[in-house]
Amino acid sequence: MARKVNKQLHESKRAEILKNARQILLKKGFANTTMKDIANEINLSRSGLYLYFSSTEEIMQAIITEREHKRFDVIREDILLNKPFEKVLDRYLKLQKERLLNISKSLLMSGYEYYSENSHEATLFLGKNLDEMRRTILGVLNLGVDQQQINADQLRIIGDHFILTIEGLSVFCYLHQASAEYIDNQLELLKKLITYK
Repeated sequence: MARKVNKQLHESKRAEILKNARQILLKKGFANTTMKDIANEINLSRSGLYLYFSSTEEIMQAIITEREHKRFDVIREDILLNKPFEKVLDRYLKLQKERLLNISKSLLMSGYEYYSENSHEATLFLGKNLDEMRRTILGVLNLGVDQQQINADQLRIIGDHFILTIEGLSVFCYLHQASAEYIDNQLELLKKLITYK
């Protein structure tokens, strides 16, 4: 029982650290955030913080991973449940639209700062993150093929185009706060890439 309680306390503290670190990263950016900043924010010694995370890089990775996995869990579940393709695609695009409309509250720029540091670890993590994005959109598209709603032609290219367009929209929305109508138009163009039966 004590081991279970300790694990729950550990997970609770870890979640608190990530929540507070996210706020610091939003304010200061990745390049200007230190372990000391994070430790001070949560009234924890730096050595105490190192019990949970070894670096700001590890914290950044945990935040990005948690965000991406949680955001699209519902889409992966819909795919496993073999829900209608059109509904799953629309739900995926709706989630993307919500993210784009709230991009100013995201860690988009901190994430790009992290990826651009050109470390081997950051490059590997970016590749892993892109693979996860690709798996999600290809899962949606393959659901359409399995349900005989769309053709299987060039799914990987279409999936990559989805990712590139959405990432480009992310930067555009971050810098210019695009309207909901503008985002809808761009996402509707993405749907037109798909060859329906």
